[in-house]
Amino acid sequence: MGRTGTGFVGREKELAALREHARQPVVTLVRGVAGSGKSEVLSRLGTTLATQGRPALSLRTSGSMEQDPFGIFPLLTGVRERFEEIDAGPDLLAALSELGRLWTPEAYRAERRAALLGALAALLSALGGKTAILIDDADRIPRPAVLLRLARRAGVPVVVTATREDARPVVEPTLEPLAQHVIDLAPLSEDDIRTLIRQVGGAPADPGVPSALRARLGDLLGNPGTLLPVLADLRSRGRFAVVGHHLCLRDPVAPIPLPDGHPRLERLRQLGEVGTGLVLLAASGATFGLAQLPAFAVATATPLPECGRTLDRLVLDGVLSTDRSARLHVRHPALADAVIERAGADAVRHLHAGIARAMLNDAFHGGPDELPLLEHAALAGDALPVQPTLVELARARPRWRQGVSTPGSARAEAIGSLLRSGRYEPLAKLVAGPGSGGDSATAAAGALAAIHLGRRVPLPVRSGPAADLCDRWFAGEPITPADIERAFMPLTGERDGRPRLGPEMAIACARRDLVPVLRAVLGTVYEVPATGPLAAFHRMCQDYEAGRWPAALSAAREVALTGTGDPLGMEFARLLAAEMCTWRGADREAAGWLDDVPAHAPLGAMRGWVDSGRLYLAGDGPGAITAGWAAYRADGETGPGTVELLSRLAVIAVEQGSRRVALRVLAEVEARHRRELSPRSREAWALAHGLVHGVATWVRASESMARRRGHQPDRVWALLATGLVTAEPRPWLYEGYRLATTLGGTSLRAKVKRVMADRGVSAPSSRDRPHELSEVEQQIVHLVQSGMSNRQIAATMLISEKTVEKHLTRLYLQTGCRTRHELAAASLGGRLERVSA
Repeated sequence: MGRTGTGFVGREKELAALREHARQPVVTLVRGVAGSGKSEVLSRLGTTLATQGRPALSLRTSGSMEQDPFGIFPLLTGVRERFEEIDAGPDLLAALSELGRLWTPEAYRAERRAALLGALAALLSALGGKTAILIDDADRIPRPAVLLRLARRAGVPVVVTATREDARPVVEPTLEPLAQHVIDLAPLSEDDIRTLIRQVGGAPADPGVPSALRARLGDLLGNPGTLLPVLADLRSRGRFAVVGHHLCLRDPVAPIPLPDGHPRLERLRQLGEVGTGLVLLAASGATFGLAQLPAFAVATATPLPECGRTLDRLVLDGVLSTDRSARLHVRHPALADAVIERAGADAVRHLHAGIARAMLNDAFHGGPDELPLLEHAALAGDALPVQPTLVELARARPRWRQGVSTPGSARAEAIGSLLRSGRYEPLAKLVAGPGSGGDSATAAAGALAAIHLGRRVPLPVRSGPAADLCDRWFAGEPITPADIERAFMPLTGERDGRPRLGPEMAIACARRDLVPVLRAVLGTVYEVPATGPLAAFHRMCQDYEAGRWPAALSAAREVALTGTGDPLGMEFARLLAAEMCTWRGADREAAGWLDDVPAHAPLGAMRGWVDSGRLYLAGDGPGAITAGWAAYRADGETGPGTVELLSRLAVIAVEQGSRRVALRVLAEVEARHRRELSPRSREAWALAHGLVHGVATWVRASESMARRRGHQPDRVWALLATGLVTAEPRPWLYEGYRLATTLGGTSLRAKVKRVMADRGVSAPSSRDRPHELSEVEQQIVHLVQSGMSNRQIAATMLISEKTVEKHLTRLYLQTGCRTRHELAAASLGGRLERVSA
């Protein structure tokens, strides 16, 4: 629910209840945290009542109302503004005039109060049955009971709002006892959040957008008063981009600060520099808790009791929280992002330097505080001169050497530590920094960082085979496993018994997915980063094969938005995205991805694979065969995607009854298998051989091989092929139908359904179809499988325990499951099968 340039979203259930209550002479209390949309709900209710011919008086409370403890002035203002819309008679006019005459600050004195209350009662009686009263922020009225009780006695429905503290729930002692109905505004639902994002961004949200927002906002994501300004701020910063007809976030791991004026920032501002400093340290990643509070007091020249009181207030207000080790954390990273942005990098470094200097004092140094000392010293950077004590402490902790000091003897250990933790941004800075050597290991590390970050190799380490590999990579030239092994061998040394890099590694290189090859070459030295273009590309490939197509498309959009520096990889990502969109029924999106691929792309076979699938889906079997065969010949029959193209052509040719084409395809597949003798070529041969000669056993064998590889899309095609040649097609086509549904491939499912009709197999009924899970439901089921309780799930997902219970109840009803164990067992690959009774 929200406005600010958007339509009204959500809160339909609450509005329905309010419309019903507003017809009865009762008091209804609407509660919610700041920014939850109480005012918008009340405004929407007033508009709805007006369209029904029942104008409502909207009373506005503001500032201090100590001089008007009954809230009479807002009532007088509201009646005067809407007087002409109310079916007013002489009684209302007389009562309004009398109350206006009597209402003065002196009227609240004991000797005059009876007359004031009589006039107030007369005005409310004149309003009875003609209108409802809506009071926003009624908790600002010092003594609301007088107005609310008289209104109810006069038969006037009243709806009031009040703010509930989000950090520590508080019951409004003056309002709740007066209300006959209480409505609490819960956080917006996932669907409402996506709707708001779409309204602000102008396109459907990529799944990565709400995920990134949830990571920074936590439980504030469902607060429209927070979400809308954050979205507007991101838009003004140019953080949004539309890729593949979806709204994406540039650099989704970058900070997402709360906008200026947010209530939490205002609350923190009231605590001054001490509060800001505590938040900065809690957000830094360095150890900071109660044990380090004395060092903070020394560093900021603040009395320790004042530091303690400020810390207590931050915890009480829900800004900070503590874990079991008494370490402090910022509850909402977006708040920390805003504070860090406002303070500036220099101020943060100097604060860490002050903490480190204080901890170097004998009063704080020693034993358990050594690691926190190194952490703060590393984050201080050049704001803290190199200290002999720090260098000595860092020798036993290679991870911190590059932050505290970088002598030549420590460089190799620091590089190894960063490689093993997948931290390529600091690795790139380290190898290109002062004192960088020209040794082969440093050059290899610089090249590895460059490939992961999508950047050119830094000049200080631009030498040797690793630099040559990078040049070829960024030029879009072919790369082999042997090239990678030769380039990065200095990072592992010559090892006896190095595992042989098989044909699967060559396929990965051809598809520009270097992660599996780097794992095989570097072993335990290598760690895949959580972010970055190479990591996103690898996620795309993995999710595509595993059948997680929404996640794969999200990764493809991230690749297209951030770039990889590798033109061939970019084309591969676009073609794979077009393939998924085609079979998901998103034709416009598929065409958009293909428009960005050059007409004469190096990946000709893969382009033919996509184009033949699109034509086949459109019912043009001959055109699909022609386009696919031309692409196969033009590609030199060696590029990535050739096996997939030939397998697809075999299926299309057999279904179209074109035996001549089918035999040509089989001949090509057999020739490739004789050359390669790889598991993948054998799988393609089994599929084509079984299809052309009508041997169901071979086609089923190809499906079994695809299943062992975990490649769900290839399984669908193998199941479809099995249904074409086997005498009992029903179970195979049913399984293909089920898998196509799991993929979200509506067009692919329709194709399987047409084959079912051709083979005389009835389509599954709606009761047989699996329930497709939303992203939230999938995560809940996954956490149920891991053994988490509802409370643990709520804490992990940053939602309420009540929301978890609602999702589980819905899942139980849809699947027929009665226990958590049954629900976990029923989950299969992003869908739920209905269990038997």
